[in-house]
Amino acid sequence: WYPTTVEALHSTAPVEDHPLLGFRRGAAPGLWTRHIDTALDPWLADHRLAGAAVLPAAAMWEMALAAGRACHPDAPAIELREAMIRAALPLEEATTRELRANLDAAGRFTLDSRRRLSAEDWTLHLEAMVAPLPALPVPVSSPALPAAMSPPALPAAMSPPALPAAMPPPALPAQASSPAVPAQASSPALPVPVSSPAFPAQASAPAGPARASPPALSAPPCHAAPPAGTAPPGGQPLAGDAIRARARQAGLDYGPAFAALDQAWVDDAAGTVRVALDRPQAAPPDAGFLLHPARLDGALQGLVGLLAGAAPPPGSGGGLPGIVPVRVARLVARVGAAPAALADLRLTHRGERSAIADLVLRDAAGRPVALLDGCTLQRIRLPGAADPAEAAFRVELQPALPLPGQEAGARPGLAASLDAARRRDAALEMEEAALLLDGVCTAAAHAALSAQAPPAGPLARRLLDTLAGAR
Repeated sequence: WYPTTVEALHSTAPVEDHPLLGFRRGAAPGLWTRHIDTALDPWLADHRLAGAAVLPAAAMWEMALAAGRACHPDAPAIELREAMIRAALPLEEATTRELRANLDAAGRFTLDSRRRLSAEDWTLHLEAMVAPLPALPVPVSSPALPAAMSPPALPAAMSPPALPAAMPPPALPAQASSPAVPAQASSPALPVPVSSPAFPAQASAPAGPARASPPALSAPPCHAAPPAGTAPPGGQPLAGDAIRARARQAGLDYGPAFAALDQAWVDDAAGTVRVALDRPQAAPPDAGFLLHPARLDGALQGLVGLLAGAAPPPGSGGGLPGIVPVRVARLVARVGAAPAALADLRLTHRGERSAIADLVLRDAAGRPVALLDGCTLQRIRLPGAADPAEAAFRVELQPALPLPGQEAGARPGLAASLDAARRRDAALEMEEAALLLDGVCTAAAHAALSAQAPPAGPLARRLLDTLAGAR
């Protein structure tokens, strides 16, 4: 046999760095590939948008975190910045897709896919900047946890008594050991251990290059009810099944593998919601994940309960709006943390087209596990959720009538120009600044038309509703 070199590749047994990220291509981490469909990963079929299975945004963000963990194995925390979802990643049972994840030396992460054995181009789904951090930042915007969720202070009986200055400490006999702490002086029991769970022996990184998976976490036992003291003051309880039923009305279907939301407490006045999380049995174990997609997706489902109380936007047919995450300004996950069992969400912006929220995820003892700043969710139009009036009235460009005294001459053809403008508009990347400009323009047009006489007829009212829904 030839000796191995730094350029050796594992052709028959490549290194699998992560359950979702896939297999490393090369001696050093940086490029990963894998195949994905609902037959290979049946649990992903439980996340559906308008009836079609799609890869959750939480899974894409987890893959970016895993890439950062593989490239920075000693980092205490991994950070994503400006994680933008460019296109949804559909999942099919009969057609397998090939995934390609890349993390370059500058920290830019990209996730692409294409159908296997096809000549189609790669589709970009996610891009983000990945970097290591020395620690998880202290969350300052989340509401304070109740006393029952905070690690209790040790009683005074646990502290050794101070010795007088003139009295030296007596020497203990050789056979005498330190006095045992009385049972009544021990710290009060907690719902879960306060200390970090011990890693199993097989979870440590092996010396050889054959395996490079991240350390496995020992998940706490599943609980039927959230820990005592979880409910925040002023929050109205809402069961997880009720939230998923509301989401189903908006075209968002969360199956058994993504039913991690047990209970939510919604405070509409404050714009906050707290959710209790529990990994479903249909989802894979927490081992191998930095931030389990089912748990993070369950935390985001809490926004459905919060936004469901808002008035339906114009043109939605009176139903609930379908909202999906499209961007997160910053996501930081602590490496080696216990699974997330609690999440605090706070709305920082609520509009008719989008909402922005900050999240803090905690373990069962109340310690921060991950935080998300500037998580943007965008309203999408789903089949069957349109207003019936849209089928009767529509807005189209028509040639202008001739001015008084002007003869109607030959009109220039506008079809080619309009097609070119639409293609250019579709190719534009609607970043935050472009979305704001679009909203300002439509709001100005709506204000100008509303300042005139009240709209007469269904067509004029439909035009105003269309502009109002685009704001």
